[in-house]
Amino acid sequence: MCIEPIGYVANNIDLPMDCGWAKVESRIVLQENLVPALLGLGDFSHLLDVFWMHQAKPPTVLQEDLKTGMTCLRRGSSPSGQNIVPIPLG
Repeated sequence: MCIEPIGYVANNIDLPMDCGWAKVESRIVLQENLVPALLGLGDFSHLLDVFWMHQAKPPTVLQEDLKTGMTCLRRGSSPSGQNIVPIPLG
């Protein structure tokens, strides 16, 4: 998959954090050449924002093995049982 950024999120947060985002005010800054594409955006009630979490740590998920009943730490898993790391796309 090839992703080309069209802007970035700006706020006063300098370090990655997992929680506390409800009180953070951010703004989406788009490349200037895309401004004409925003014409009429105010007529919509919602905006879908797709983003790449470039500083996210690979997740460690506690899972139970249904065959053995054992609990183990895995970095994600697929239906085939292979360990995978999900892409950090939000």
